[in-house]
Amino acid sequence: MSDTMLAAIVARLSPEPGEEERRIARILLLDWLACLAGARTHEAGALGGAISSAAWEKATYPGNALGLSDRHPASGISPGPFIWPAAISLPSAGMQQRLDAAIRGYEASIAIAALFDGRDTGSWNVSAAAGMFGTAAAFGSLIGFAGIEYRNALGNVAAVAGLLAPARTRDVLTEQWQTYHAVRTGRDAALHVHYGATGSDTLLDGEFGLIAAMSGSEEALPETISDWAIAGVGVLPVMALQDAENLADRPDAASVSDKVRHLTKFGELPDEEADKAIGLALESDDVAALDNLLQRWLS
Repeated sequence: MSDTMLAAIVARLSPEPGEEERRIARILLLDWLACLAGARTHEAGALGGAISSAAWEKATYPGNALGLSDRHPASGISPGPFIWPAAISLPSAGMQQRLDAAIRGYEASIAIAALFDGRDTGSWNVSAAAGMFGTAAAFGSLIGFAGIEYRNALGNVAAVAGLLAPARTRDVLTEQWQTYHAVRTGRDAALHVHYGATGSDTLLDGEFGLIAAMSGSEEALPETISDWAIAGVGVLPVMALQDAENLADRPDAASVSDKVRHLTKFGELPDEEADKAIGLALESDDVAALDNLLQRWLS
């Protein structure tokens, strides 16, 4: 039995993902690209293009600006806008490395969110907190972390992960800023551990830990899970983009391809850009072409 909640989460990151998980990850990558395309003309898209020259950082602002990103129904979070920027942020990483990084990022995010299951989290933004852990796990996977390094990085995330939920009735970009902050901070937590930083893996636990601070009570985490959590992530089909009741539990390539075609038009991109995105996400290992597509869309 793992000695801390964080150690139990890190244990889930050790196995190598299988081809089925990578297939699902490719579909969720395509879904994320669809969301980026649709938000190109949104003010968040314009701001993302101004804050950085790096595509992964630019993508933090528009990733869920339209509220159309993937969802994990059991935990209530939308991991994709946090996970994918980190998973594509190392140019030298190949496609399988990026897919595996995303799978581990989804795993960490959903595991953290599960700790709040059924708890009143009040004004805390659980999606952003969980996303910060996920980005650290994803980038740690990219740079070859072992278990102790994951524990150090995620422990340091636990020290800073509490974020207040923005008022959704106000037309502001606080939620997009929190996404940027979570991705940047989670990625930096992993990078700093790579260079020698250490962290505590006890900060989720006990009456003064993060879980108690954000929910008022502690929640035990199951020691074993039979499947990777990414298998439980759903997407909004194109015909029900604003209707969470129609969330697809098992997203398929055809429905998400339709979503890309719809949202590239909405984002004023040429029709051929949708076909390029579909091919690159679902079939190709050409990460340079994928990175170039992101730079075009986010400029």
